[in-house]
Amino acid sequence: MPVQPDSPRIRLTVGLGTPGPDYAATRHNAGAWFLDAVCRQMGVYLAAERGFLGEVARARADAERAAGALAAQPRRIASGHLHGPGVAVPPVSPGLQRRTLLVVLVCGLLLFLWRLGSTGLVDETPPLFAASARAMAESGDWLIPRVNGLPRYDKPPLVYWAMGALYALPGQAVWNPLGTWASCLPSALACMGVMLSLAHTLLRWPQAERRPGVTAVTAALAFGLSPLVLLWGRVAVSDALFSALVAGSMLLAWRAIAEPRHPLWPTWLVLGLAVLTKGPVAVVLLGLTLLLVGWSQGDLAGLWRRLRPIPGLLLTAVVALPWYGAALLVEGEPFWRSFFGYHNLQRFTAVVNDHLQPWWFFGPVLVVASLPATPLLLLGLIRAIGPLSPS
Repeated sequence: MPVQPDSPRIRLTVGLGTPGPDYAATRHNAGAWFLDAVCRQMGVYLAAERGFLGEVARARADAERAAGALAAQPRRIASGHLHGPGVAVPPVSPGLQRRTLLVVLVCGLLLFLWRLGSTGLVDETPPLFAASARAMAESGDWLIPRVNGLPRYDKPPLVYWAMGALYALPGQAVWNPLGTWASCLPSALACMGVMLSLAHTLLRWPQAERRPGVTAVTAALAFGLSPLVLLWGRVAVSDALFSALVAGSMLLAWRAIAEPRHPLWPTWLVLGLAVLTKGPVAVVLLGLTLLLVGWSQGDLAGLWRRLRPIPGLLLTAVVALPWYGAALLVEGEPFWRSFFGYHNLQRFTAVVNDHLQPWWFFGPVLVVASLPATPLLLLGLIRAIGPLSPS
């Protein structure tokens, strides 16, 4: 049947790629780079679809927009790299990745491990965390954190488990004489992990061909030199570990969006660990972030298909819910009222611990917290408004 002149045209674009790290930065993936750039220019996502051995994306666009999306793509391939505006820059060489990550690791060691714990435990909360973790290691009761035999229901157990595992190691008098190094180490390692994850993400998906290693190191230091990160990365509380796990789940979700062949399950597994660190607020934070991303791209349905949150949240529940169920079974109503009632619901609906601040309070806090990179952060946020671009 002949196509009528006014019938909508259907254009099929196929991009071929070769899976595996050996081909990641070679011309064998030129077709996949091209198709990924086209999809991002048109604000859609590639996602697995039943019946296809690959990923599929659909977009409705007028002829002018579709032509513009294709016109913005490259016209030449040189040395396995694509050149042109709006084009995904291939990952840097493995050698440069290793050298850059080594620099970031050294910076993290200096920022967070040098003289860690030398000041002892200060303020009210860190000693309670440390005492609970030490009690776990000494008593063998790893279910509920306790201080002087009294339960602490305010936080789930993951940070206590991490501290307690260190307290259970032999030779405490030699490497942990003050008892503070073991309790502060999880926070320090968490912040170092975020620095390395940020750098690796920017090396794997560089935003520009020029000096990607410098960009990765700069991003890692922008996080590590934040005054609040420097503070919480050396304190024996759960905030650093929780923030690192939420950041990790967000970065893994971004990787799954940027690279359709990237597995989805690590995003939801890390989210489950975050729920085990500070509660269901982790799900809220990741969910709001992804909703904002989908709304800004005008493709919530495509993002939903790509990230598959229903099976993902089931994996999160498999990771986190067993402890909650066991704690509720053993402790009963006191745990329910304290953890869910006071430390979760009431903290979001009422003022607790005299933490009453005006609605604008955290605006200046965020500006100060992002120092010394505040101008760069604001510039990046302004430039990021609009459809996601791989470059």
